[in-house]
Amino acid sequence: MLYEYLISNYMTNEPIFIADVSLPVSDVNRRQMFKVLCDKGKIKRFDAGIYYLPKQSRLKGGVPLGADTVARYKYVYGNVDGYYSGYTFANQLGVTT
Repeated sequence: MLYEYLISNYMTNEPIFIADVSLPVSDVNRRQMFKVLCDKGKIKRFDAGIYYLPKQSRLKGGVPLGADTVARYKYVYGNVDGYYSGYTFANQLGVTT
Protein backbone atom coordinates (compact mmCIF):
# COMPACT_ATOMS: atom_id res chain seq x y z
CA MET A 1 0.00 0.00 0.00
CA LEU A 2 2.68 2.53 0.99
CA TYR A 3 5.11 1.50 -1.77
CA GLU A 4 2.49 2.01 -4.48
CA TYR A 5 1.67 5.43 -3.02
CA LEU A 6 5.35 6.42 -3.04
CA ILE A 7 5.89 5.19 -6.61
CA SER A 8 2.89 7.13 -7.89
CA ASN A 9 3.65 10.39 -6.03
CA TYR A 10 7.46 10.62 -5.93
CA MET A 11 10.25 10.30 -8.46
CA THR A 12 13.55 8.52 -7.90
CA ASN A 13 16.06 10.45 -5.76
CA GLU A 14 13.37 12.85 -4.60
CA PRO A 15 13.28 13.30 -0.81
CA ILE A 16 10.24 11.86 0.93
CA PHE A 17 9.49 13.48 4.27
CA ILE A 18 7.43 11.18 6.50
CA ALA A 19 5.43 14.15 7.79
CA ASP A 20 4.28 14.93 4.21
CA VAL A 21 2.97 11.43 3.48
CA SER A 22 -0.75 11.32 4.14
CA LEU A 23 -2.13 7.85 4.73
CA PRO A 24 -5.07 6.78 6.90
CA VAL A 25 -2.76 5.17 9.50
CA SER A 26 -1.22 6.37 12.74
CA ASP A 27 2.24 7.94 12.83
CA VAL A 28 3.71 4.88 14.52
CA ASN A 29 2.34 2.56 11.83
CA ARG A 30 3.54 4.87 9.06
CA ARG A 31 7.07 4.89 10.49
CA GLN A 32 7.01 1.10 10.79
CA MET A 33 5.88 0.79 7.17
CA PHE A 34 8.79 2.97 6.07
CA LYS A 35 11.20 0.85 8.13
CA VAL A 36 9.93 -2.38 6.55
CA LEU A 37 10.35 -0.95 3.04
CA CYS A 38 13.83 0.26 3.96
CA ASP A 39 14.80 -3.16 5.33
CA LYS A 40 13.61 -4.78 2.08
CA GLY A 41 15.72 -2.35 0.04
CA LYS A 42 12.82 -0.77 -1.83
CA ILE A 43 13.54 2.67 -0.36
CA LYS A 44 16.60 4.16 1.31
CA ARG A 45 16.92 6.29 4.43
CA PHE A 46 18.74 9.60 4.09
CA ASP A 47 18.24 10.83 7.65
CA ALA A 48 15.65 10.65 10.43
CA GLY A 49 12.25 11.09 8.78
CA ILE A 50 13.70 11.48 5.27
CA TYR A 51 13.63 8.64 2.75
CA TYR A 52 13.92 8.32 -1.03
CA LEU A 53 13.33 5.89 -3.87
CA PRO A 54 16.84 4.91 -5.01
CA LYS A 55 17.88 5.62 -8.56
CA GLN A 56 19.47 2.61 -10.20
CA SER A 57 22.93 2.79 -11.72
CA ARG A 58 25.65 0.45 -12.91
CA LEU A 59 27.29 0.71 -9.53
CA LYS A 60 26.20 -1.66 -6.80
CA GLY A 61 25.07 1.02 -4.34
CA GLY A 62 23.10 3.14 -6.78
CA VAL A 63 23.01 6.93 -6.88
CA PRO A 64 22.83 8.46 -3.38
CA LEU A 65 20.58 11.39 -2.54
CA GLY A 66 22.48 14.67 -2.16
CA ALA A 67 22.20 16.95 0.85
CA ASP A 68 21.68 19.92 -1.48
CA THR A 69 18.61 18.24 -2.97
CA VAL A 70 17.13 17.63 0.47
CA ALA A 71 17.76 21.25 1.51
CA ARG A 72 16.20 22.52 -1.71
CA TYR A 73 13.04 20.43 -1.21
CA LYS A 74 12.77 21.28 2.47
CA TYR A 75 13.50 25.01 2.44
CA VAL A 76 13.14 26.35 -1.11
CA TYR A 77 10.26 24.34 -2.65
CA GLY A 78 6.81 23.80 -1.20
CA ASN A 79 4.99 25.82 1.44
CA VAL A 80 8.08 27.20 3.16
CA ASP A 81 9.58 30.26 1.52
CA GLY A 82 13.33 30.25 1.17
CA TYR A 83 16.01 31.40 -1.21
CA TYR A 84 19.69 31.19 -1.93
CA SER A 85 21.87 34.16 -1.09
CA GLY A 86 25.51 35.19 -0.91
CA TYR A 87 28.11 33.24 -2.84
CA THR A 88 25.71 30.44 -3.75
CA PHE A 89 23.31 32.87 -5.43
CA ALA A 90 26.16 34.67 -7.21
CA ASN A 91 27.49 31.32 -8.41
CA GLN A 92 24.06 30.34 -9.76
CA LEU A 93 23.93 33.62 -11.69
CA GLY A 94 27.37 32.91 -13.13
CA VAL A 95 28.95 35.99 -11.59
CA THR A 96 31.46 33.96 -9.55
CA THR A 97 32.99 30.53 -9.83
